[in-house]
Amino acid sequence: MNFKPKTKSIMKKLLYLVLVLGLATYFESCKEDDPCENVMCMNGGTCVDGTCSCLDGFDGTTCEIEDLCITHEVSCENDGTCEDGSCKCKTNYKGETCADKCVNGKYSDGDCTCDQGYEGSSCEYMSRRRFCGVYFLNSALAATGSNLTSTIDSAKFEDEVWKVSITNLTSKGDTKGYAEIDGNKISVPKQTLTIKEAGVDVKYSVFSTASAQWSAQGFTINISRTNLSVQGATAQTGDYEYTHN
Repeated sequence: MNFKPKTKSIMKKLLYLVLVLGLATYFESCKEDDPCENVMCMNGGTCVDGTCSCLDGFDGTTCEIEDLCITHEVSCENDGTCEDGSCKCKTNYKGETCADKCVNGKYSDGDCTCDQGYEGSSCEYMSRRRFCGVYFLNSALAATGSNLTSTIDSAKFEDEVWKVSITNLTSKGDTKGYAEIDGNKISVPKQTLTIKEAGVDVKYSVFSTASAQWSAQGFTINISRTNLSVQGATAQTGDYEYTHN
């Protein structure tokens, strides 16, 4: 009995099986040698030697963490810092990029709260600016036929920006009086002014009974005046009409 052909067939099959198993082992070995086989990188990241190399603005094992400040190219001005894609501004600054400044005040709840004597969306304007100038003065307390003027000026009160100097509060030629400004309103605090009458110093107490509101034409304010040099003198009150000179 001749077994050679059958033996050859078996040998071929065994050889083929060894070859298949060898190739499978080889390919399996190649897979095991590829460290990026099971690495999934997100947001455009690429795997290098089993580790995700992330694009700018992304971090984490699979590039899953996004830094919005970088990816959205957020730029903050005036020393502001970016957090979670938004600018966190220093005191007195606000806006998307911290470009807006609260010049003379502080930001609170998104609004600029102005220091005394200032106004405007950024507190950039002095309230008293509207009142300064030279006025014709028609005073109910002046002598009949008086031709009066009054000057309102800010120069004397550089450090008290809510105040202005104002002349002729007594309607008798005084120059040392002052008034206070609150937005578009003016008032005269109680004060003592000295003038010369017949060569003698005479003191008057003056103040406004209420504040007056500015308009483009001027304003009218009620003044109380008392001659302190006369014992028992009663106060006189009357309107002072200020119109632009």
